[in-house]
Amino acid sequence: LVRAEGAGRATAVIFSGIAVASVLGVPAGTLLGELAGWRWGFAALAVLALAVAGLLVTVLPRLPADQGVRLGAFPALLRIGGLRAGLLAVTLLVTGHFAAYTYIRPVLERVPGIGAGLISGLLLAYGTAGIAGNFAGGAVAARDPRRALLAISAGLAAVVLLMVPAGASLAASVALLVAWGLAYGGVSVSAQNWVMAAAPHAREAASALFAGVFNVAIALGAFAG
Repeated sequence: LVRAEGAGRATAVIFSGIAVASVLGVPAGTLLGELAGWRWGFAALAVLALAVAGLLVTVLPRLPADQGVRLGAFPALLRIGGLRAGLLAVTLLVTGHFAAYTYIRPVLERVPGIGAGLISGLLLAYGTAGIAGNFAGGAVAARDPRRALLAISAGLAAVVLLMVPAGASLAASVALLVAWGLAYGGVSVSAQNWVMAAAPHAREAASALFAGVFNVAIALGAFAG
């Protein structure tokens, strides 16, 4: 859809949809459920999905694959050292993030001066920071995905290590939570840029492998947490 030099920015725009939906989807679904019942939340999702399908059919131009992808292509891709390193980084980052995020509410509840209403607001701030992190990470990753993932890894490690010791301070906890959202917001777009740079000759297959690894890591992190 875009020229090669715009692929990094375009990837950031695409992944911003995930970030924005994560921020808006939960409160919107909760509000709809409270006003009309939980079944209407699922009905709204079905209507939106059909609307998106219709838009894809009518608006998106035909984009034939560069080449067919067979199952045998995936083991061959794993022989590429840069791609293996990127997938391993994604597995560790995403697993660690979701294992830690399991406990975000209990950790915040121990902070003096935080009530249930403020926690909801802070989680909204976390999600909003994730949107900013998506674009910031995309801007860096378009030029140097390795540097972007290194910065994100360092940021996430620092936040998770400091979150509990900082629990006595409301200001420190809020700052760390926003920093957490900012750092994690850049994971998807930075990793996707890494994958495309590591396997430019097989972007479809590499992206499929990346999506599979990412979702397995989400499940592993939630289960481990």
